[in-house]
Amino acid sequence: MKTLIICLLLSPLAHAETFKIAGELASFENRDGLLIKGCEKNCLALKTVGEFKKIDLKKARAQETFHGSVGSDVCRLVYKAESVIGVTESKDQRAFCVFKDSSLIEINSLSQYLTDKKIVR
Repeated sequence: MKTLIICLLLSPLAHAETFKIAGELASFENRDGLLIKGCEKNCLALKTVGEFKKIDLKKARAQETFHGSVGSDVCRLVYKAESVIGVTESKDQRAFCVFKDSSLIEINSLSQYLTDKKIVR
């Protein structure tokens, strides 16, 4: 029995996270530090993130009076994408950047990715 539990915890599905977004369950996978959905082949989310090697967030925020997180501001101001809230079964809420092809990136993971890769200055 202990072996079965360990195998389940180590399986790839154990690393997927599920959120309820707009009334539907959505499973996200971790890809290179980004929590994503809708990127089985090509997707706008990964393409857009990959296109930006450097982002001048100070310039993008110049006309803003309120600043959110790095990820939310890049999503809205640089990528020109919408954001939505997803809720886990335990009522944990997270924000997601939604691209025109319906692919999504969780905003906290986007912030961490952009910061770690030194894309945002």
